[in-house]
Amino acid sequence: MPTAIREISGRLEIRDGGGGMAVFGLPFLAAGIFTMLGAAGIVPVNNGGTAPALARPLLALLGFLFSAAGGVLVFGRKWTTLDPMDRRIVRQWGALVPLRESVAALDDFSAVTIGFVRGDSDTADKFPVALKGRTGSDVTLFNATTYAEARAGAMAIARHLHVELEDASTDHPTRQAFDQLDRSFQSRMQRPGTAEPGVEPPANIRSIVTRDADQLQILIPAPRPGPIEIIAALAPLAIPAIFGPILVRTFVQTRTPIYFSGVFLGLFVFGFVVVPGMACLNTLLRSRRGLTMVAVSREGILIRRRRVWRTRTVASIEAAAIVDVDYSTRESAAASARHVAEQRALQTHGQAAVNLSPRTERLLSALAGLVRSGGVTIKTNQGLTTFGEGLEDEEVRYLHAIVRRALRGA
Repeated sequence: MPTAIREISGRLEIRDGGGGMAVFGLPFLAAGIFTMLGAAGIVPVNNGGTAPALARPLLALLGFLFSAAGGVLVFGRKWTTLDPMDRRIVRQWGALVPLRESVAALDDFSAVTIGFVRGDSDTADKFPVALKGRTGSDVTLFNATTYAEARAGAMAIARHLHVELEDASTDHPTRQAFDQLDRSFQSRMQRPGTAEPGVEPPANIRSIVTRDADQLQILIPAPRPGPIEIIAALAPLAIPAIFGPILVRTFVQTRTPIYFSGVFLGLFVFGFVVVPGMACLNTLLRSRRGLTMVAVSREGILIRRRRVWRTRTVASIEAAAIVDVDYSTRESAAASARHVAEQRALQTHGQAAVNLSPRTERLLSALAGLVRSGGVTIKTNQGLTTFGEGLEDEEVRYLHAIVRRALRGA
């Protein structure tokens, strides 16, 4: 749902609902109302007299479900008011006007957090912004669809409440004081005692790293396709191999006109032979020619990516705009997933349920072996930029360390 944050008389109000989601819900609401009117006989329905006895109840149920879903999207609203003077947080739910209310003490929360929930084929990635409980459960304030939206809202809330901002959108959470949120990563690293530890390149490094007086150059070759990827790319070729002779024999036996059979077979060959073949060839060429080029200096980071036929600039980021540099490996991703699972168990069942079950531990270990490393992530107020995905864990940690050192000018 669209989120609006505004300050009213010293209070910060976060409002969810309305806007584009209301427009999206109008067709569902209209369809549901029309269906219920038809089930009630108010709107004439063709062949209504010959319909089965259960038709009208089923139509009424279907109309109610559509109306309920559309009504929530059109009229549903959520208000969250943060009151630093009375030290309380008020959450309200309703349809255009508040109907239900929940109140909690602000002193029960220690920071504002930015999280990350990976989406799937049906849902988009989310960046939930929440108040972190000192001992109890966290309270989600709103869900953003982009990191930039989540960080902007979290910064406004942290400044208003004078609490720290914890960025847990990547594997290694970091905290910043509310009065330090405008400071860049580079300026924070200039403080005494913040030197980056030295690291040695791993023995099996794939990247080519060069340094000159004031710039670090990293060339990361594209990963080689594995047997499974090649088989998946060539799998559609099995369809013409199996059904091609059957189609030709059918056209001959039925004496199908030559122009019709020719057009049909041409489209069939194009869709199931030419297109998969080109996709497989493109995959092989990209693995040979593909390259990610990263230039890092005290002035910023330039990331360019070469595909098969062209090279494009992925990001050009000034050092003053970078708020953090993080990395994700198989190991850190598994540790982050385990931490999230423990926190959910703690909030749901209490202190006694923090230890995960052996089944959950085995599942997390199995998943860690399947995922690939997430690479190095550059965070700015405008979003996230990642490079080096799929490299080995040791190489990702090495690239992360030298990028941070280069930004500091070390």
